[in-house]
Amino acid sequence: MSEVDVKIDEGTEQVATVVIDEPKENAPAEELTREAVEKAGFTPEEIAMAEKQGMIKKPAEPSDADKKKADAEAKETADNEKKATEEKEKALLNKKDEDLTLEEEHEKVAKYNPNEKALYFKQKKERLKRQEAQNERDLLKIKTAEQDKELADLKKKVAELNGEIIPDEEDPNRIITAAELKKELDKKDKAKKDEDIQEQEKREKAKTKLESISKIGKKKYTDFDKTMGLAKEVLATQLEKSARARALHETYLSAIVLSDNEGTAESEELVADIAYEIGKLHPDYKAGTSASDKNKAKIKSEKANLEKILANKEKQKSSAAIGGSGGGQRVISEDDLTPQDIKGWEQNRYNALSRRTKDRLLRESCGL
Repeated sequence: MSEVDVKIDEGTEQVATVVIDEPKENAPAEELTREAVEKAGFTPEEIAMAEKQGMIKKPAEPSDADKKKADAEAKETADNEKKATEEKEKALLNKKDEDLTLEEEHEKVAKYNPNEKALYFKQKKERLKRQEAQNERDLLKIKTAEQDKELADLKKKVAELNGEIIPDEEDPNRIITAAELKKELDKKDKAKKDEDIQEQEKREKAKTKLESISKIGKKKYTDFDKTMGLAKEVLATQLEKSARARALHETYLSAIVLSDNEGTAESEELVADIAYEIGKLHPDYKAGTSASDKNKAKIKSEKANLEKILANKEKQKSSAAIGGSGGGQRVISEDDLTPQDIKGWEQNRYNALSRRTKDRLLRESCGL
């Protein structure tokens, strides 16, 4: 819109203005893409036909270099995931059972067969019993050592009051008598003889047990001796390569310990079963006589027992406060705890301490 001024003799007169529509240039048509028509609700058939006729712009094909890069990245991701999984499985396999979290324990046990699961939880139950007994012994040692120290201090004070001299038994320069030397030598000689006798008894007991296990295995499997030969080769050649072989070997050793503790035919049969399973890992193994119906019923029963054990899992014990002297209470770090602090404790409070703290208290109190 514009205004035009016209000069007239009498003056200047302003001319009226009007609006004129100018023709517009043709705007470039917007290209259709597959994503746009998909959002618009077109069917796959309609989209394919439109692409064929050139109505829709096809996505650019990736170059060979882009394809190779994408393949390399996908392979690297897959390799990293595989490596992480293998490292996790290896760490779980090497971790001590008593150090496993509940989640790690479920993950490890999930890979076991029914026999291995039953053995694992039997072994765990035995381990918890041993730990409980060990805690009771340790606390008793600490209490006894502290009482002995208090008694020795009292005797020393009484002797000093009476003008007596108490020899220092820990003095390395103290001269011992011939009688004391003979007594010490006799004590060491007897300890050596007792140790030799115990070793011989252990060897004889192990030989008898292996004979019993072999007898059970031969009765149950027609190819037991042959499979045991294969099992030896597996343990000699596959332990480093096969996680399954390592897990079975660990289970086998645990079954031996359990059999030593229980001394039952069932526990010896379990050892034979696991040894046979190791032999089956050998590439030359050919199936022999399978387990009897009685053994299958036993496995079913062990599975039921396992489920009961899981259902009745004991709650973790914890201790929040540490008792002090003078009838009051004080809260301190385990690192600051002394044998004197726990000499009046109940067993459950001592059990809640970490293994590191228990060992430290034993060393400080008993010199262990």
